[in-house]
Amino acid sequence: MAAFFPRLAFFVVWLARPALVSDAFGNIFLLPVLGIVFLPFTTLFYVLFYRPGVGVAGWEWLWIGFAFLIDLAHWFGGYTQRSAAARYTGACVGAFPASERISSSTYSSFCSAFQPA
Repeated sequence: MAAFFPRLAFFVVWLARPALVSDAFGNIFLLPVLGIVFLPFTTLFYVLFYRPGVGVAGWEWLWIGFAFLIDLAHWFGGYTQRSAAARYTGACVGAFPASERISSSTYSSFCSAFQPA
């Protein structure tokens, strides 16, 4: 859900103030679309901090840099979690507390209910 927030916010800004987006990207349609796909927080912050005739100046670049770091964290976080997703065996991991002693047949019959068909 959090991954969709900057995209949704950008589209709301784009619908509410289309001139703001066209001024920031110079009437080029492809740049904001690529930005919203690959760097959504950076694109959103750039549009919000852009001022026609001035551009982005001063401390505003700090916020855009912070947004870029958030986007990088999103991309690298997803990359580093790929191996954990590949090892996922289903909802059965940790289903029974270690203090409970159950037979392997009970465990396998319980776990088979959670395995995808």
